[in-house]
Amino acid sequence: GSDKRQKEAIVKARKLFSSAAYVERDELTREIAQKYLLVIALGGDGHFEYVSQFIDRRYVLGINSDYRKSEGALTTNSASDLENIFDRLLRDDFSIEPWTRIKVVIDGKEFAEQAICEIMISERDRYDMSRHILKHKGISEEQKCSGILISTGAGSTGWVKSESHYLPWETFPRTNREARFAVTAPYNGRILKDYKLLMGSIKEGEELEVVSLSDNDACVRIGAKRVPIREGARIKVSLGSPLNVVRFEDAKVLKPSQVGEKHG
Repeated sequence: GSDKRQKEAIVKARKLFSSAAYVERDELTREIAQKYLLVIALGGDGHFEYVSQFIDRRYVLGINSDYRKSEGALTTNSASDLENIFDRLLRDDFSIEPWTRIKVVIDGKEFAEQAICEIMISERDRYDMSRHILKHKGISEEQKCSGILISTGAGSTGWVKSESHYLPWETFPRTNREARFAVTAPYNGRILKDYKLLMGSIKEGEELEVVSLSDNDACVRIGAKRVPIREGARIKVSLGSPLNVVRFEDAKVLKPSQVGEKHG
């Protein structure tokens, strides 16, 4: 089964990368991740997303531990190819692709975690209606919906694409320095036609501001992290620092020596 294949992949990887430190998911911290130039996330897309939140100015390689059952949208490298992956790393036969991330500031506090795929602002129980004021590019409007999704290019093929089927949503590259937002399941009454901010784009130097009007159990989901918010909370969303992802595909991406030049 899936668990067996994942365990087999871990055993095989630990033998190949015998000189590397092995850290269980629950033991990983930002301090540990920052000690190493390369962090390898062995698991599915959710695990890669989780690990990426601990990485800053380092490289990350995602390896799909169960290629039969996991989609592998983010972890395009398969555990079935571990020997080849190990060999190419030793020969520096890879490139670095800078994926855009999203950062969040809530009531003046910036969170260290940055989202590689999406941020969701909603009630914790999405059966409850979310109420907020949305502000973007000089427009401010009060809305009722099931929540707001803000997506990077890496997340544009997933959750937000399914949720925004009523909008002309388009996927976009992971390296685009932009994020896009979509209001999900807006209140479908007479006021819907007046909404001007059902979707939009956040570019470099711009931000999306959300003022929560919900008096229930609202929260902001930053990747794998959930942050409770109070009524009146101000959430500001903008572009974060890139995540430097190791890639083996032939593509127009940066070489390791160029990462510092491009992104400091």
